[in-house]
Amino acid sequence: MDDARHAVTIYGPDIPKLKGTTTTGPPVAHVTDQNLKEVPQSILLYNSSVTLAIDFVYVNKIPFLTTIARNIGWRTIAPVPN
Repeated sequence: MDDARHAVTIYGPDIPKLKGTTTTGPPVAHVTDQNLKEVPQSILLYNSSVTLAIDFVYVNKIPFLTTIARNIGWRTIAPVPN
């Protein structure tokens, strides 16, 4: 135990662990308003049990829109121009 305490005193905290577990700022506020659209009947007829999850991801500060259709295993990703 003493050796571990001395190592932290000499070398400081574990930098990779700190980088992996700390956040860079306050959490982003969630979007509160919803823009719901009617799904056409032709789509509902054949795909009534598909759940679509949508999210934005950032790669090197470039936004991408990603979607996952859970029941059929279809995943897409597209860059967001602005």
